[in-house]
Amino acid sequence: MNQDIEIFNTMIAKSILSLQNALSHMDVLKRTPYWKSDIKKYGNALILLLIKNEKGNFNKMEIASTELEGMKEAIDDAFEATQKATDLMAKAVVYGYDDFDLVFKAMLKDRDSILGIAKKIMK
Repeated sequence: MNQDIEIFNTMIAKSILSLQNALSHMDVLKRTPYWKSDIKKYGNALILLLIKNEKGNFNKMEIASTELEGMKEAIDDAFEATQKATDLMAKAVVYGYDDFDLVFKAMLKDRDSILGIAKKIMK
């Protein structure tokens, strides 16, 4: 596969994951008492748009590459990781983004130390 196609497929895969993630969260929100009035009106329209765009991106990816057969598991794994990251970031917004940002930056600087501290705390 040439590099341009690989870059294109990576961007499309990221787009698909983002759309699936958004759809998943919209589906959860739809089942809450907050899904009414304008949120319901615009939320339903957004869901339809997300589904339409997701299908369009899948079609682009199929056209761009015939190597999709081996990608399903990788896409599923990436979606699960994206979902976990989004859930974590949502908690960071609720519990204090500055603290989350500090811990994340510390992990980028010295991953082993931060993981060691986290494992001690989680015992």
